[in-house]
Amino acid sequence: MDNAQRAGSVCVVTQPGGTGLPVVLALVWFCLVEVEIVGQKWSQWDRFSWS
Repeated sequence: MDNAQRAGSVCVVTQPGGTGLPVVLALVWFCLVEVEIVGQKWSQWDRFSWS
């Protein structure tokens, strides 16, 4: 879960001080998508390596 933790810390660090809510939402969405893509790649690799 290193990648997920890294993405989460990036989201927290880059969060502006209450002025750019759309920016925060975009960053959170990007982080969630990034984590999901990484998870899909890992599951595909597991399927490939076990089959």
